[in-house]
Amino acid sequence: MIVVRWLLALALAAAVAAVLGRTWARAGASGGPWGTAFGRVRRDGAGMLALRFLIFVAAVALFAHWLAPDDPNRIDLALASRAPSLSHPFGTDIYGRDVLSRVVHGARISLSVGFLAVLLSITVGTAYGAIAGYVGGRTDAVLMRVIDALLSIPRILVLLAIFALWGRVSLGALVLILGLTGWFATSRLVRAQVLSLKTEEMIVAARALGARHRRILWRHILPGVTSTVVVAATLGIGNVIILEAGLSFLGVGVQAPTASWGNMISDGVSNVAGLWWMSLFPGLAIVLTVMAFNIIGDALRDALDPREIQAA
Repeated sequence: MIVVRWLLALALAAAVAAVLGRTWARAGASGGPWGTAFGRVRRDGAGMLALRFLIFVAAVALFAHWLAPDDPNRIDLALASRAPSLSHPFGTDIYGRDVLSRVVHGARISLSVGFLAVLLSITVGTAYGAIAGYVGGRTDAVLMRVIDALLSIPRILVLLAIFALWGRVSLGALVLILGLTGWFATSRLVRAQVLSLKTEEMIVAARALGARHRRILWRHILPGVTSTVVVAATLGIGNVIILEAGLSFLGVGVQAPTASWGNMISDGVSNVAGLWWMSLFPGLAIVLTVMAFNIIGDALRDALDPREIQAA
């Protein structure tokens, strides 16, 4: 029964990837910068393979309760420290919990934290950078000096200081902390784009016709920075997944008994030689997922490069 469920998850991921491929093919045939970019991504073999893998991981996370062979938190000391077998493909941990079930549920945690934290950071960074670049002058100088000061402090030190003061935090608080400490670099990218865009003839004409600043930003400038934001968000998700795993490994991220790839590695680190499967499988999940996000990010960056689009 479990095998059938996993085959259905694979079929679902393949179907979604096929639909996206056909949609992008139609977009490419329709022309335009975005259509050309989508066509380039579709022709990127590594990018499409990474996309299919991420769709599969997303399907696993979405249907975790249905795909997991057991309750990820069910303790059965009689099954403790079992090596991988047909009944437990990824083995069991020192408490007798099924590692495959915990990896499946950990996918939901890692992807959710990554997506939500990056969505928050991208939103804040885009707004901050757009305002700084569009207003300019002293406002821009002050806002950018604040960013320079924030970027001078390593992010991991800021996070460790926050957790040292607050102690354990909920999953929602973890998302907020990761999101609100990850937007600084995005704001600089967006500001640079806005500085370039606001001098274009279309923007100058809109301003001369009396268009409000809010309308100019929303209708004319922000669409021009979308490609930069999309690439930054894609690469940022992988970074946040690694960061969350590292914090959970240290015991200050996702708290037990909630399954997270990071705290699963931490559970097995004390006996890697004897219980290698406890750290290997969640570690592979992190490596493959982050690699897939980075490959897609690189493909999007190449596809959305204006010089490449013009050449196409």
